[in-house]
Amino acid sequence: MQDEHLSKTELARERTYWAEDRTILASERTFAAWMRTGLSSVAVGLAVQAIFYESQPTWLAKLGATLFVIIGIVVFMFAFRSARYVLSRLESQSTNPVSKTGMSLIAILFVLASLFLDVILWTL
Repeated sequence: MQDEHLSKTELARERTYWAEDRTILASERTFAAWMRTGLSSVAVGLAVQAIFYESQPTWLAKLGATLFVIIGIVVFMFAFRSARYVLSRLESQSTNPVSKTGMSLIAILFVLASLFLDVILWTL
């Protein structure tokens, strides 16, 4: 009876570990999806500038593009914050999740590249 109880306890613990690993992997997929969404917003900003480049006043097209770039930056920041929160609450058992440093670097580079793009749009 004691051995049967231990094996059920061990199986329950193992299922919990697997669930944590699945949650970590799902969080990484969600992070990637949000980063793609933010990048799409930045691309729409670039498209707005390209399509309405000749329109008058020129600052209006630049402002529209900037709004989409800002939306993209906000999405990048929320994606990172959410992923970091999930990773801080869970402990990986058998998966190798992306490190918080790696996610930070990706998010920071996307934000900096978006800001750089916005500066370029305003100097055109």
